[in-house]
Amino acid sequence: MRDFARGLPDPLPACAEPHHLLDFITARLKAQNLEFADALVTTALEHGKAFVLLDGLDEVLTTALRAFVRDAVATFVNRYPRTVTWQPAASFSYQPPTGRAPDLRLPDFPTFELAAFDEKRLTAFSARGMPSWQRWGW
Repeated sequence: MRDFARGLPDPLPACAEPHHLLDFITARLKAQNLEFADALVTTALEHGKAFVLLDGLDEVLTTALRAFVRDAVATFVNRYPRTVTWQPAASFSYQPPTGRAPDLRLPDFPTFELAAFDEKRLTAFSARGMPSWQRWGW
């Protein structure tokens, strides 16, 4: 989310729209010489066949930018409701606000706490390496 925020215009648009995040995804594909995948990604989003991982809201420097990023993600999720969009909940920026701070959490996103690895699980995970898509059943 830090890179997304860095690419936003100054001043920020009056309101966040789904295209803000989609334009960022498209630009990242192009920067990696993967523009051929743009149509595939768009089709996957349209058909609810995409899994979007979002991280780094805590790396967005200002409250105004964080609020805009939060709103951009929320409008993106509303536009592509069948797409699974995930954010890690461990980051402080996804926690309830304290004092008079604004609530920067994404609305209607469930929060999950991941169980810590004990020594046995850590050893087993390390021995297996990164699982393939087939092992995940996708």
